[in-house]
Amino acid sequence: MNLGQRSRNKIIVLTEEPENLIFLDLGAALSLALQNIQDKKDISHLALHELELLFSQHTLQMDDQTYYLALKNIGILFEKELNLDIPKIVDRFSQNNILFIKWEGIIEKGNLFFLTKEKGIKLNMNNLSYTTI
Repeated sequence: MNLGQRSRNKIIVLTEEPENLIFLDLGAALSLALQNIQDKKDISHLALHELELLFSQHTLQMDDQTYYLALKNIGILFEKELNLDIPKIVDRFSQNNILFIKWEGIIEKGNLFFLTKEKGIKLNMNNLSYTTI
């Protein structure tokens, strides 16, 4: 994948966590941000708002013109009660910055399977430009 200006998305799916990147533990950070929510009816909207805050706070500069966001422990995004459109979130936050995702699962033919292929949740990446390392 070309990470230059012509690529619609700049997504790198990693199976290992490189030492030279600073990762946001999304599960820990988002669960902490949502722990005191009393009214669960707006939890999807509130979760999306918290994600925007977390992503902006943890987008780091790689060099003079390149910014990145590195995420790990993203399983919280798959929680049914949050009702998040994960491909849309990934698409949105990978258009202007490099998005590194530490993936804990199976990667196969444009699909990311969270944890296992048989019992995991499938994230279809076919409409997103990404590479796997």
